[in-house]
Amino acid sequence: MTSRKMMRLAAWNVQTLLDNDDRLERRTATIAREMERYNIDIAALSETRLCGSTQFEEVGAGYTFL
Repeated sequence: MTSRKMMRLAAWNVQTLLDNDDRLERRTATIAREMERYNIDIAALSETRLCGSTQFEEVGAGYTFL
């Protein structure tokens, strides 16, 4: 018998992932921290407004943003 791990999925309207100079933490780092806090494996982020790369990893958090 094999053990199964339940995956937690979430949907989150983040409004933007663009960083401002006045923020102490990158928005992606904040999102990754909250995903870890709630044990979320996969999240569908809406209204991201992200310029540039279409895929990147939040270093140290283990999440990839697509």
